[in-house]
Amino acid sequence: MHRAVHLVVMNEKGEVLLQQRSARKDSHPGWWDISVGGHVDVGETYEDAATRELREELGIAGAFREVAQRSPAGENGWEFVRVYECRHEGPFAPNADEIDAVRWVPAAQLLTQFSPSLTDHETRITASGLEGIRLWAKATGRA
Repeated sequence: MHRAVHLVVMNEKGEVLLQQRSARKDSHPGWWDISVGGHVDVGETYEDAATRELREELGIAGAFREVAQRSPAGENGWEFVRVYECRHEGPFAPNADEIDAVRWVPAAQLLTQFSPSLTDHETRITASGLEGIRLWAKATGRA
């Protein structure tokens, strides 16, 4: 079991920023994923990890708030997850080792048209990322 953070970055239009995982990643290369995600290092708080991951993955600093938590289970890799919301308009400087592209998607479209089971590369998203987005949507009244 380990700790992780998921951040949903949204803009003033209510769109969610998705990241496309690098084609060089070991797991789910080229798949769309939650805006930012990462593991909490030993001795680090969830908030410190969220700040670090925003900087490392998108090259930004921004205020965020916790909106949900998820307990560890087999389907989420035995992670204690905290989900945060961050409002940011960009610009972004995606880490090329982690991310091939970013794009804005309306939240309603994301919740109805994206799935980990799809073969369409434009709407295929990791199960973990989609679960984090669903938790965010439920906690913020967007589901």
